[in-house]
Amino acid sequence: MNLSRNRFGQIHDQLLNPNRDFLQLQDIDLSFNIIDDQRGVFWLTLTKSINVVNITGNPFASSSRGVSNYADFEIEL
Repeated sequence: MNLSRNRFGQIHDQLLNPNRDFLQLQDIDLSFNIIDDQRGVFWLTLTKSINVVNITGNPFASSSRGVSNYADFEIEL
């Protein structure tokens, strides 16, 4: 799923059901949005079959902010 370059700040996961939605989602590209905190995409840790998540170009994934900003997210995935 390509959701890159959409100026998303987060995905509102309150409406998502991890037991029903995105059961076969394997790759998601969220690059070059405006997600400034890993909590904006933490719902991905609840998906069953995710393999690849591209977060390049988002403020929370910026190398100038340090690896610790998204290390927990990587561990959960």
